[in-house]
Amino acid sequence: MVKVYAASGTAKQQEKECFYNSKIPYLLRASPSNMIVGGDFNCVLNQTDSTGHFNYSTALNGLVCGFELQDMWHEDPLRTVFTHYSPMGASRIDRIYTTKELSDKKIGVVTVAAAFTDHPSVVMRLSVDVPIVQWGEGFWKMNTSIVSEETFIERLRQKWAVWRQQRRFYPDWPMWWGRYTKKQIRLFCIQVGSEHWRDFMKMENFLYKRIYDILQNTYPHGQKMTMLNHLKAKITSLH
Repeated sequence: MVKVYAASGTAKQQEKECFYNSKIPYLLRASPSNMIVGGDFNCVLNQTDSTGHFNYSTALNGLVCGFELQDMWHEDPLRTVFTHYSPMGASRIDRIYTTKELSDKKIGVVTVAAAFTDHPSVVMRLSVDVPIVQWGEGFWKMNTSIVSEETFIERLRQKWAVWRQQRRFYPDWPMWWGRYTKKQIRLFCIQVGSEHWRDFMKMENFLYKRIYDILQNTYPHGQKMTMLNHLKAKITSLH
């Protein structure tokens, strides 16, 4: 697999053409039958992939044709999908190409909203023969951020008062602590951590739903970019 990130802007057009004429072909010189080339190409090959300036690359077109690469995205005739928005327009500069043999194993390809970049992610699913990994139960790791919250401390005080009442059922303090209280603390922290996780996921899902609503709307591209950046900043702050 080759990850591509080409120079952006018309001022670096020659640099970009050199990139596709020499550097990428060098990496692909021993191209296998199963090959994936994907990333931010910072140009398009079809007029329908851009609403503003048609940033076409002759060198990339020659590269794609020379290696017989297949664009994995299948355009929805009812809704054009772009991966980058700016005040000047929108374009599909993020793409995934594969060789013909590998393209036959494609199950699907979608764009997924991502908060930590100004581009949606392009996700491709393939049907491949790989060993099935058997995962164990794993380990619980406490969310230590909850211990500084006043609500957690108050709830812990209340629980502690209840747990102390159980002391009379044990012959000494160490046994009360080892056999009962430690387990109760762990269960309590798991419960609080789960509550936090549910609240976090509700808010994150709500913000991502707003992003998808905006992407499917017909707002002007400049307005759409501003709204998307605002929601992504909220998701970043949430994390």
